Amino acid sequence: MKKKGGLDKVIKSGKIDKFIKEGAYSLIRAQYLKDNFVFDLSGGSVSSRKHPEVSKEVRRTANENSIVIGLLPSEDDSKSIQILFNREKNRSHFKDMSKEELFKKVEEDYYKFPELFKTFCNIIIYTENKTPEKISDEIIKLLEKNRNPYK
Repeated sequence: MKKKGGLDKVIKSGKIDKFIKEGAYSLIRAQYLKDNFVFDLSGGSVSSRKHPEVSKEVRRTANENSIVIGLLPSEDDSKSIQILFNREKNRSHFKDMSKEELFKKVEEDYYKFPELFKTFCNIIIYTENKTPEKISDEIIKLLEKNRNPYK
């Protein structure tokens, strides 16, 4: 993405569709051939409405080759939506959207994740009021406790 000016630029230019169709999945698949790495998949990569077939393949590959950890803001859907809205309203790529439009988008986007994560993720962690360090520690403890979560 750096070569193309970053994710935001690729999205705004409309080139993201071509990138997804022609190359994104192969990049993800190549990474899964490596051992001992962390792959941070965006929510859109596993739940795209525009490219559902690609998202399905990303989920399948992830489940076959790794432990999938899902991060959600809160167990409470309303809190999650508010947390995400507060984050998104400060992002430059949403500056032209009204708060009402953005809230509706966040709400619509959010509701696809809780159910999807129940079937896709081996572990779900709620991040509300946790520092990145605390979340990392929680992940490490869960992985140590469940060395093989597939059993």
